[in-house]
Amino acid sequence: MKHDDRCTGCSQRLSNNDSTRYGAYCSLYCYNTNPKNIRQILQSKAANYGQEWRGEVEYILEQNRDLLQRLRQREVKKRWVWNDHGALQWLRSNGFNFEFHTQIRRCDDGSTEVHCFDEGYKINSKGLIQPIEPVESA
Repeated sequence: MKHDDRCTGCSQRLSNNDSTRYGAYCSLYCYNTNPKNIRQILQSKAANYGQEWRGEVEYILEQNRDLLQRLRQREVKKRWVWNDHGALQWLRSNGFNFEFHTQIRRCDDGSTEVHCFDEGYKINSKGLIQPIEPVESA
């Protein structure tokens, strides 16, 4: 058996199907975890995203913060009940991106706090949200 018949990452024997699909690797996992490939992947991501990606993330985070602030103010004016699915629906329909936040914390009572800078919300065990008052900086 030749050395070429084995995966470069884990040395597992390659089938014909694997060698045509992933080259010298048995799986995408072996390809992605090889140190040489990790460097290439990171360099290509840095080249593709650059400063534009950082600016785009900052824009999304600011938009999320503004929506949380508007939602908290709306709740005060209209006596809106946070503990229903309407708040989540309102955030979603106004363009809130749930994948971007600045901090996430698990609380002792089983709830989760999600923050976008100083604004945030708490998700209870039933999946309903309630506001977190912003902390004033000294």
